[in-house]
Amino acid sequence: MKTILVSTDLSASARHAAEYGYQLASLLKTNVVLCNAVTIPAATQEAAMISWPVDEYDTLMDGSKKELHQLKKELEQISSTDQFKPQITCISEDGILADVVNQIAAKQPIDLVVIATHGHSGLTSLILGDHCHNMITELNTPLLIVPPAASVADIKKNSICHRL
Repeated sequence: MKTILVSTDLSASARHAAEYGYQLASLLKTNVVLCNAVTIPAATQEAAMISWPVDEYDTLMDGSKKELHQLKKELEQISSTDQFKPQITCISEDGILADVVNQIAAKQPIDLVVIATHGHSGLTSLILGDHCHNMITELNTPLLIVPPAASVADIKKNSICHRL
């Protein structure tokens, strides 16, 4: 295993999954790709329900890149000196999450994708979509879904190897 892609929407649960993925990469001595798929509301099927200024594209993409680099800095600070420090690459693309991840995986070898669960329901699920379901059905790469209750402290190399 050489690269873990951590998909994040920069929410609290996605940041938790990013820390989980980063710690896993440290133990497995792999690199990390932090990915944020920015869904542009004007490009979705639900666009008719949302008032959206189309000229805000650059602002959204710049904000995404800035937040990814901030998350990268935070992750790099949690490593202890005796741990392997994964190289982190940040990628921010517009589009549907599963499509963006599949496009990245087509360009470079991705061995595992890590995402968070959110538990959206009702109108929120309609507008934001069910990312976990889409990732499970559309992804061409192994997927690890990290629930908010997953303890980062409990990641141990021996337990990972036995489960794989």
